Amino acid sequence: LMTHTGCDVVALDLSAPSLAYADARLERCLPHECRRRHNSLVADITNLADPPSHAAGAALLGTRFHLACCVGVLHHVPDPARTLRDLVKAYVLPGGLLQL
Repeated sequence: LMTHTGCDVVALDLSAPSLAYADARLERCLPHECRRRHNSLVADITNLADPPSHAAGAALLGTRFHLACCVGVLHHVPDPARTLRDLVKAYVLPGGLLQL
């Protein structure tokens, strides 16, 4: 996606080691101009719609995306329906897509 569209990517994960692994793979696989358009943030997806009290929430405050991908997460959260509603409301642009 990054190499074809020129988009910026923000990766969120509760696990810093998982993000570090993904970042290392990107470092090896993507051209430099794509890597600088990627940001990794440690965050709990169930708290993203709350007022930002953590760095990830503050960094994303007011940011909305054309595409949000939610992969391998919903079966880990206590209220998947609420999490999806909050994610779409807070971070997906009108007419944007949520990929599950």
